[in-house]
Amino acid sequence: MSKKTPLSKPVSVRLSPMVRNTVAKLSDETGLLQAQIYDFILRAGCTAIEEKGRKLQLPLRFEIKE
Repeated sequence: MSKKTPLSKPVSVRLSPMVRNTVAKLSDETGLLQAQIYDFILRAGCTAIEEKGRKLQLPLRFEIKE
């Protein structure tokens, strides 16, 4: 029997209560899993950082364009 390679590995991250609450609310409002929302947010952040040549300017600020 062959085992499938997992698509991702578990990660343990400490998050602020504000972040957890925001993601929980988004999950309730959209019906998406919290893990999916975290993944979307992290992908968007990584894309923005890559587009700026991996130059970090802290604190990070993101703008949502429609």
